[in-house]
Amino acid sequence: LRIDDSQPSLHIGLGDVLQRAGRFDEAIASFNKALQLHPDSYKARYNLGVTFGRQGRLEEAIAEYRKALGLAPQAVEAARAHNNLGAIHLERGEIGEASARFQSAAEISPFNLESRYNLALIHLERGELDRAIERLEEASRLQPNHELVSVRLGTAYLFKGRDQDAFRSYLLVRRLYPRNWMAPLGLAVLHARAEQADQARALLEEAIELGGEAARDRAAGFPVLQDSLR
Repeated sequence: LRIDDSQPSLHIGLGDVLQRAGRFDEAIASFNKALQLHPDSYKARYNLGVTFGRQGRLEEAIAEYRKALGLAPQAVEAARAHNNLGAIHLERGEIGEASARFQSAAEISPFNLESRYNLALIHLERGELDRAIERLEEASRLQPNHELVSVRLGTAYLFKGRDQDAFRSYLLVRRLYPRNWMAPLGLAVLHARAEQADQARALLEEAIELGGEAARDRAAGFPVLQDSLR
C-alpha cells in the first residue's frame, strides 16, 4: 500500500489480516477505503459483515451481509454470506429465517459444507431424522472424515434404527478422533442393543472417562444403558 494505495484488493487483504488479529477499527477503516475505491465490492461488504459480527454488532453485520448479497446474489461466494446470516438468526432463535438462509447457501454452492451441517442441526432439533440424515450425508460426501458431521450422522442413524450405518460412523470418529466421547457412547448403545453387555460397559466407561459428567448425563438418556451405569 505504501507503493500503491489505489488497489481495492490490497485494502481488503489488509483489513482481513487486521480483523483476524482483533484490530477491528483498523479493519473497518481498510474495508471502507476499499469501498471508496470500488463501491460494488462484494468482498469488502462481506468482510465488514464478518468484522461487525465478531464485535457483536449484529444489526450492522446483517446490514452488510445483505448489501453484499445485493451485489452478487447468485455467486458461489454468496453462500458464505447466507450461511453467516443464518448463524446470526439461529443464535437469536429465529429458526425459520435461519433455515431459509442455510437452504439458500446450500442451493447456491454445491460444495458448502457448513450450510448443510447447520440445516441438519435444525432438522435434528425438530425431530426430522430423514431430512437431517439427507443433509448430513451430503456434508459427509464433501468431507468424509469431518468429526462433527460424522458424529451427528452416527447419532441420526442411531435414533433412526440404522445400527450398521451408525456403527460405521462412530467407528470412524473413534479411530480418527480418539478424544471424542460421543463415539464410544454411541457404540456402547449399539452393543447394549445387541445384548453385548461387557462391550457396552467398557465403551461406556471410556466415554465417561473422556467426557465426564456430560457423557454420564447423555448416557442417562438411553434406557438401554441403565444397567451399565449402575
